[in-house]
Amino acid sequence: MRKSVAVVSGFAVTAITVGAIVSIAASYDNEAHVAGPQRPDVTKTQAAAEREDLIRFELDNRSNEWVTDIWLVWEITNHSSQKSDYHFEWEAVNTQTKKRVASGTEFENNVLPGQTAKGEMFTTLRDTRNIKINITDFDRTKSW
Repeated sequence: MRKSVAVVSGFAVTAITVGAIVSIAASYDNEAHVAGPQRPDVTKTQAAAEREDLIRFELDNRSNEWVTDIWLVWEITNHSSQKSDYHFEWEAVNTQTKKRVASGTEFENNVLPGQTAKGEMFTTLRDTRNIKINITDFDRTKSW
């Protein structure tokens, strides 16, 4: 399994748990944050095409009655013709209070054309109820 590097604010207690896995599908807007000042050379159409490489992005609740253990999981399929690196930023927002409760930056490197890379990272979330996760930035670049 590929290892992914991530930066997550806060801290978390993680443990291997046995129990039901509950997933919450991510909801995100394909038009939001796909082109902007960080990437002025990228058109919205090109950025949206890059964004389509992210085929799975959700929370996976591995908690049990003793330990809270919520992970972010993703899958990226490289639809380009070049080996690519991916960088994306995300946030978790409480839908009732509208406050950001977690955020992070994730990386997948050296994904070959047609290849699917899977990644996961622990979060500092205590619950998945009333949580919406958003992609706030997504970038695909050519690997060297």
